[in-house]
Amino acid sequence: MGTAIGCPSQPGTALEDADQSAIEAYQAEQAKEQAAMDDSLDTKP
Repeated sequence: MGTAIGCPSQPGTALEDADQSAIEAYQAEQAKEQAAMDDSLDTKP
């Protein structure tokens, strides 16, 4: 995951940028899921 097969000449900075954006997207998804869980707990009678 994270490596483009067939593109070994890709600059390291491009890979780092891709990894960073992937990490940020993953963390954002985790935050949304956590918020949804918190909301469901808060709204329980």
